[in-house]
Amino acid sequence: DLVSRLQQLQAPRHEPVRGHMATTNRRLNLSIEELFGPGEPIELSVAGEGLEPFGGLHAHVWAGPTTVRAAILSKANGKWTANFGALPCGQYRLCVDTIKGGEGAPTALHEVFEVASHAE
Repeated sequence: DLVSRLQQLQAPRHEPVRGHMATTNRRLNLSIEELFGPGEPIELSVAGEGLEPFGGLHAHVWAGPTTVRAAILSKANGKWTANFGALPCGQYRLCVDTIKGGEGAPTALHEVFEVASHAE
């Protein structure tokens, strides 16, 4: 516990540590395939509760330094989802984050995936 460690490190002549530590239980759980076939739509879903105060979720897909797709995720049946459609073959980076940040916002999720050049 951080507060108790700070209290132990504090010199005896100083006032005790007061206040509380803000903690969050908001976590995101991303579900996306690592490999897609040619022409296959890129779909993702994220499980997470209590995200409305942060404006919901948005996602960006990059190929190198260029953003190739961006979307605001829709909430249905307790999951946030997006469909980016089909992408050309190659490797991509994905970032899912809250639209608005702030205290208590969950940490952004990062993932990589690939679209194969031909079906195996």
